[in-house]
Amino acid sequence: MSAARSVPLGATGEVAVTVAALLSGTLGLVVTSPTVVVCAILVAAVGPVQVERIGHRRRREQALGELPNLVDILLVDIRAGAGFREALIQLDRATELYGARQLVSPLTDSLAAGLPLNQSISTLTTHREPSLRLFGAGLHALATTGGPTTQALQHLRHTLMASAHARKEVGVHASQARASASVLSLAPLMFAFLAALADARLANFYLFSWPGAICVVASAGLTGCGWRWMMFLTDGDGES
Repeated sequence: MSAARSVPLGATGEVAVTVAALLSGTLGLVVTSPTVVVCAILVAAVGPVQVERIGHRRRREQALGELPNLVDILLVDIRAGAGFREALIQLDRATELYGARQLVSPLTDSLAAGLPLNQSISTLTTHREPSLRLFGAGLHALATTGGPTTQALQHLRHTLMASAHARKEVGVHASQARASASVLSLAPLMFAFLAALADARLANFYLFSWPGAICVVASAGLTGCGWRWMMFLTDGDGES
């Protein structure tokens, strides 16, 4: 069993985006460009949110990939003589599986508070994440049927691993669509940039006039909305 501790992603990216926006805004003030100033404000407002969204998705995928390792810990504790309920409570001590431990924290917290086993497991079976519902369904079956726990947990682990592999395969297939969506979203801005390089009057209009700033901001806003919509369509669970 191998697992890497999940580290928060996105914090460094948020700082980098904010600093870049502040520098751009300062440059815009120096050269008296309303377009640069407004765009810097928008980047500072929206950029960190998007970086955090991407980091959240990566943390969630890493945590879901750690679920089979949680089953391994259950197997070790049960083979060592621990009861099913005690083994579930001890999942909270799996510090090396930080992400997965956070996902199942409603279960371990409920058990530690003395709630019935089935009621505690229901915190997973009603979760919006399919892999957690699958994990909860397997635990619920073990709690209600009292079958061969070790063998059933091994089957549950294999099922969770197959689910993780399928989720990765879907992500690989969606990556090309995501890349295409990003290129299509950036194309109008790149064409405008090239046109401004070719025509000094057009560059002056875009950078140093309020009507040009409105055109650039409106174009960037519509492009961003289109990009977000395409990311939503290409994401398997609606999170991008």
